[in-house]
Amino acid sequence: MGAAVTLAVGLGVVAWRRRPGRLVRVFRDIAHETLEHAVIPDGLGGMIHLDWVLLTRDGLVVVEVKPFDGTIFCGEQLERWSWMQGSHRSEFANPLSRLRERIASVRSLVPDVPVTGCVLFTGRVAFPYGQADSVLTLEQLKARYAGADTDHTRPGASHAGQAFYEAWQQIRRATRDAAEA
Repeated sequence: MGAAVTLAVGLGVVAWRRRPGRLVRVFRDIAHETLEHAVIPDGLGGMIHLDWVLLTRDGLVVVEVKPFDGTIFCGEQLERWSWMQGSHRSEFANPLSRLRERIASVRSLVPDVPVTGCVLFTGRVAFPYGQADSVLTLEQLKARYAGADTDHTRPGASHAGQAFYEAWQQIRRATRDAAEA
């Protein structure tokens, strides 16, 4: 029995370790630049952690990562969501309010640039009762930003691209300032 548990745990760790590579590949396909585990001012005198921030053709995207496999029962108005994998069932807090806080914090730093966000499920998941627009799988995220022309975000490109790049630099500076505080 001990060997079976060790094997099951080991396979779970291997599956989890594979996802970050897949995640980074998708982010590279859709974003010009990425920031992982950024800590920025929250706009209220405190600090807030961001899983990922992406610089895309459409502005900045805040990504809250959920590395789950299985079935997700969720709804915008529900306080708690459920996750089922086989016979295992667990609940977790609705991540949408947390995502909204993170988006607002980024917007407080760069108010003139579009900032959106998503809760990203990186495993193989199903949503039998549907999902909010800001709840995505990796495949859905990639499709949403498919064909992203990330070259326009470089300095000297279009006016919008220049504004996005300057906003990106502000976020990076805020992250460094937070690390030094």
